[in-house]
Amino acid sequence: MTERLMVVNINSVRGDHLERYEYAQRICSGDVLDAACGCGYGSFIIAQRSTVNNIDAVDISKEAIDLAKDTWSNPKINHIQQSIIDFEFKKQYDWLVSFETIEHVPNIELFLTKASNYCKNIICSVPNESVIPFDKNLFPYHLRHYKSQEIKQLLEDCGFSINTIKYQKNKEKNGLNFNSGRSIILEGISKNI
Repeated sequence: MTERLMVVNINSVRGDHLERYEYAQRICSGDVLDAACGCGYGSFIIAQRSTVNNIDAVDISKEAIDLAKDTWSNPKINHIQQSIIDFEFKKQYDWLVSFETIEHVPNIELFLTKASNYCKNIICSVPNESVIPFDKNLFPYHLRHYKSQEIKQLLEDCGFSINTIKYQKNKEKNGLNFNSGRSIILEGISKNI
């Protein structure tokens, strides 16, 4: 059993996942780091934006990166099989994109603090503890869920200044809002660059 979404067709992507990457596509430009990119459909979506120069799409799974290279390739995308915790930054990025990742990674603070020294902007999402409370039996691959103030504080403690918090209501593609929903989406800028 795995929580990883392995798709070869954009129509197979769940609506809320697709919507997050479409939103990122509208705001990202320059060089992008897609941290925990999975099978790569999100990096592929972002690469369609003309103002995006390059995407380093990183994931720990060899299977996911192989699928990304085979199915979701684009000349702008460099697929890298590596843990984000072990990722060695060799350049600065204009954007860090990391959707539904933070809740999976032990010691995520190490990566986020390092990233705040190399990534000018961040957009990320996590499950909303206030709407879908963490239960290890229901979410065996998660370490925890976050309330909006908790994830905002974590990101700020790691070197990002959060300027926007939005929510997704459910698993469907039905817009981002500023009230409440099952996923919290945060945008911000690095305080270190």
